[in-house]
Amino acid sequence: MVIKNPWIGYLDRSYSQIKTSILTRLRTNAPEVTDFSESNILVIIIGIFAGIAEMLNYYIDNMAREAFLSTARKWESIIKITQLINYRIKASISASVDLTFTAIGSTGEGVVVLTPISIPMGTVVTNSSGVNFLTTRVGFIGLGLYNVRIPARQQALVAKYTIGSSNGTSGQIFALPASYDDGTIYVEVASITWDYKEHLGFSSPTSTHYTIERLIDGVYYITFGDNINGKVPDSGSVIAVAYRTTLGIRGNLPENTLTTLVSTLTIPIQPRAISSITVTNTSRSVGGLPVEDIERVRKSAPLSLRTLDRAVTRQDFQDITKLSPSVDKAGVLFNCGKQVNLYVSPIGGGVASTAILASTEAYVETRKIIGLKIKAIAAGETYIGLNVIATAKFRVNTNLVITDIQKALVDKYSSDNSDINLPIRTSDIIALIDNLEKVDYLDSPDIYAVPYARPINNDLQLNWERSPGPSAIGSTPTYWGLVYSSGSFKLLKGDVIAATLTVGVPHTQDGIITLTINAVPAGVVDGHRWKFTVYPINQDIILEDYTMPRIHPEFKYVSLTVNEQV
Repeated sequence: MVIKNPWIGYLDRSYSQIKTSILTRLRTNAPEVTDFSESNILVIIIGIFAGIAEMLNYYIDNMAREAFLSTARKWESIIKITQLINYRIKASISASVDLTFTAIGSTGEGVVVLTPISIPMGTVVTNSSGVNFLTTRVGFIGLGLYNVRIPARQQALVAKYTIGSSNGTSGQIFALPASYDDGTIYVEVASITWDYKEHLGFSSPTSTHYTIERLIDGVYYITFGDNINGKVPDSGSVIAVAYRTTLGIRGNLPENTLTTLVSTLTIPIQPRAISSITVTNTSRSVGGLPVEDIERVRKSAPLSLRTLDRAVTRQDFQDITKLSPSVDKAGVLFNCGKQVNLYVSPIGGGVASTAILASTEAYVETRKIIGLKIKAIAAGETYIGLNVIATAKFRVNTNLVITDIQKALVDKYSSDNSDINLPIRTSDIIALIDNLEKVDYLDSPDIYAVPYARPINNDLQLNWERSPGPSAIGSTPTYWGLVYSSGSFKLLKGDVIAATLTVGVPHTQDGIITLTINAVPAGVVDGHRWKFTVYPINQDIILEDYTMPRIHPEFKYVSLTVNEQV
């Protein structure tokens, strides 16, 4: 039925709009009314009606807004919508890092061990503020080596304890602490281990399953079934749990800050005395997150609904990889239909740690097609090099202009706005800077990509300095490799050895690349390889190595000169 209202249009929503519309049309539809003063009882009644109508419109609009994930603002609405599509809102996620443990002799130098030294799983390392990281597997400083890299997470272990007893009713819930680290829960009911599920939609009445849900009060709860989807724990059954807690985003720490070994390590007797075991993180810890917020839910829930927890197509693999904890961006490469390479970048940027790669592989492995091999690889970051000469507007302080340019560059190539294999276009950078309010004009900037060395048969990040040279011109990239051998590195151009590099000594090859290997990575052995790509300078850079273009956080490769107008 068509609604024909001669007094109010459907766009009239507010009090003033509704009242003005009625009074305007009253002059035409009821010309006998001549008194439109605010003291007229008819005008007063119209004002009351307009106020009631505005309030009704407010409630109607709110109901419509809160019914959709993309527009809802209240957590109550978000939770109800995600429950409809069986999406589980994640709790806090622990940061992860690769720690380097080194055997130190009496002279303060690294000492090669002749009897392996074990680093137990759960070894505690902390920084000056007491942020603890626990190693996630056993590691060894092996025979003939003096150090080893071991993955660790920012966690604290909560030993098994009784959380309560079942009362035999359906849908029982038990609260977890706010610092609960997502996915680390272990549950026993009457001394029998029960299995965790993302949701209970596929659980039978006898399935000993539970899930974790965030409810409207913001607390995460262990949730049991109702004898339809998931079994109800028998009345009187003692429920025990163990889990880990985390500081979430506060665990994302700079490099070389995790230097205090809290746990005591046993050092076997060596032919050469070892005075201590030192530890550090040569790269920053990444992936620590607070409780999943509304904006992250808006991005993740539709991916979960679209894939239905199964990876079949290339897009499925990319979407499901993004749903893995700590992963933000993902790139996918199919290899002859037998292997899928997943290039991942953690939320907040940086290089994904081995712990994140392992958890991503495990997450996708349970959702993939049978027969496909899954390999998670750190996407890495390609830093953008720039030489910018700009001119400020008349009487504008040049330092303010530099600050604005730096802020604009960081924002455009932040971890939120950048993406894996995102093209670096000269025109985009020129438009970005030239359109800033305080910039008058700029010269055409010099632009280049700082190569990322991707590990091939290892998981060691290379500590090196590099930059393309003046001969890196043309229309196609050049492909290079590095191979460790007996204390030095072989530089490969394609598959041919081009030079032997000594650690700490700069080397320029063919005017295309200048590089310096600063240190030998911990745990490196002969035959470990890396590859990198040198892209042509001063033209659009079309990335093809599954890295993410970023601006260095300290503007290491960015030169800004701003001239003042006088």
